[in-house]
Amino acid sequence: MIKIPDIIQLNDYKPKRFLRIIIVIQLWMLGVVTLNFMSYEIPILSKVIAFIYLTFVPGIIIIRLLNLHRLGVGVTILLSVGLSISFIMFSGFILNFVLSFLKFESPLSYTNVVIFIITLVAILSILSYRINKFYHSELPPLQISSLALYLLLLPVVSILGTYLINFYNNNILLLILIVLIALIPFLVALNKIPSELYSLSLVVIAISLLFHYSLISMYLTGWDIHTEYYTYKLVVNNAYWNSNMYSNINGMLSIAILPVVYSYFLKMEGGWIFKIVYPIIFSLVPLGLYNIYQNQIKSDKIAFYSVFFFMSFFTFFQDMLSLARQEIAELFFVLLIYLMVQDTLNKNIRNALLLIFGVSLITSHYGLSYIFIILMIIMYLFSKDQIINLKIKGLTLPEFNLKKLTLNYFVAFYIIFALLWYLTVSSSSTFESIVNIGDQVYTSIFTEFFNPENRDRNVMMALGMAKPEVSSFGREVYRGLQFITQFFIIIGFFKIIINREFTKLKAEYFYLIVASLIILFLSTLPYSAKFLNMTRIYHIALVALSPMFIVGGIFVIEKAMKIINIKNYLKQNHVISILVLGIMIPYFLFNTGFVYEITNDVPTSIPLGMERMKNDNITKVDFYNSYIPEQDVYSASWFSQNKDENKSIYSDRDSKLHVLNSYGMTPQFKIYSSFKESKNYEHDLSLGNYYIYFNMFNVHHNMFVDSNGYKFKTSIFSPIFNKSSKVYSNGYGEIYMK
Repeated sequence: MIKIPDIIQLNDYKPKRFLRIIIVIQLWMLGVVTLNFMSYEIPILSKVIAFIYLTFVPGIIIIRLLNLHRLGVGVTILLSVGLSISFIMFSGFILNFVLSFLKFESPLSYTNVVIFIITLVAILSILSYRINKFYHSELPPLQISSLALYLLLLPVVSILGTYLINFYNNNILLLILIVLIALIPFLVALNKIPSELYSLSLVVIAISLLFHYSLISMYLTGWDIHTEYYTYKLVVNNAYWNSNMYSNINGMLSIAILPVVYSYFLKMEGGWIFKIVYPIIFSLVPLGLYNIYQNQIKSDKIAFYSVFFFMSFFTFFQDMLSLARQEIAELFFVLLIYLMVQDTLNKNIRNALLLIFGVSLITSHYGLSYIFIILMIIMYLFSKDQIINLKIKGLTLPEFNLKKLTLNYFVAFYIIFALLWYLTVSSSSTFESIVNIGDQVYTSIFTEFFNPENRDRNVMMALGMAKPEVSSFGREVYRGLQFITQFFIIIGFFKIIINREFTKLKAEYFYLIVASLIILFLSTLPYSAKFLNMTRIYHIALVALSPMFIVGGIFVIEKAMKIINIKNYLKQNHVISILVLGIMIPYFLFNTGFVYEITNDVPTSIPLGMERMKNDNITKVDFYNSYIPEQDVYSASWFSQNKDENKSIYSDRDSKLHVLNSYGMTPQFKIYSSFKESKNYEHDLSLGNYYIYFNMFNVHHNMFVDSNGYKFKTSIFSPIFNKSSKVYSNGYGEIYMK
């Protein structure tokens, strides 16, 4: 057994010991900053110190200011990280606002940010010492077992596996990683992993899954991440955040402030902040869910499997990595749910934390904050004595434990603050977007509710309701598994209504389940998918619904075994083992793309099937849609430094949304991904007032995708080539000018 670092239990130390440790950490941080000023750096160590300092220390100090102790390791980590992230975002916001008001040219310069944050932490630590000076209780040191050390090796395997892919095109280590992760729920079923290590196991699995995707390539991968990086770079380059710029993403402190502060302290380029730091923070979402499920479900094992099922859906470890702002927002989303369902915190402290995390969610991600509003309104309407009061004969629905007055005030404050923030900070662009979504949902309900032929295919694919474009036995099996998991969720929901045997659900959580099902249903309506990404909606719904899969699965398997008269194996451990081996592990292996890789089926995973994906006629468009070759980064970087701002810019759809926006530092509205998008394109071409950017996919594969998704050969532009000058080429990417 090995003692874990003091930082984990810092909240429960005696005041003098706490202050001594904070002073030591402060001195370490000051030493790192001093070395940075002198252009020296201790590799890795300085970044670890800075990461711990920013991610844990402010939050732990605030927890002590609130006089919260003996929360347990998991809850202490969750609250401290959540409060630290809030502290960083709003500290940067205040610094930018005050210094801008005082006419400072560079309010968010490296020096201003570092000095301000370190000074604030020092002041708060002294205040916490004075407030907690009479706190004398202290917990014994925690210890970590050798099994825990083995679990901690999984992220190392993930990092080494991505290294082999990036430099040697060898996926063997990542395939082994997926197998090792799949073994963990099986070992839990066999009671080989004690319940004390469930939390650690889930965090380790989360980090390993996230790293095996995020660390592929030395550059950004995905969609929205490029616009997020562009926003971050604007702030860093100008040392100033222009809150009036018309942009949804620019209005998010999780993008405009948070990565800037981390980049300064860690002396790390922003792309790596998004690829390393954000996934680590996001890996705490499963830890938060485990604490919520543990609070609501009697069995630690069922809580563990519920979280594992949540992480198994590919959106968690694939799509979310290209949505940095949502990674941060989901942590606050989960913390809000945790505060709503727990009943051990002092009422005033809980309300204060609800407000802090509510505001943090609003300023982190516009979409998720609106979904939370909808969830809260539905929960409010279904609560006792409100507008909707369900009465079912012979059935008593749970009543809210959260007092009506508290709920009323929180919902009202949250909605008012959200509207004020989006109307003032992001120039109302988000507000206009959500009004448009509401209009489309309204139209869907009342005009085409009974016309399934017009439903978006991607919606149906996400739920397994449509046949895949690529037909194979493996894909049909996966489609069947999707149906089974959703069937179990529905059965689980009715199970907890009729017989709450497995659970001790609080009313808040029960109505959160109801609200999640309603949102999931509404998102499948015609046209709504044009504005709401179905896989992301399903991912959010699983936050509440994942335990229903386990509860429903256990119920169905037990009934099936009784029907076929297998009475000797009706113990819950046996039933769970069948569920794990028969459904959960196969579902996980399909979602990660492991099955498709070992069966040589059309690949779905970039980390596992990179070489096959970029050369396969079926998958190469999607591959280059997400993956940015280094040759494109070089050409876009050259373009950012040499372009004439007065010329029009033409490129394909992906370059417009990806590499030209991020590494080319060109706003998307200045790029045309179809000549017909520009009203003056004929005039531009005739006068020679344009650039045409071709990426590796355009040149090497002779394929061009325009803004409408239409694909055609790049060679169609030959007449333009002949009238233009090639001003850049690296053998793969080309730039023409006239």
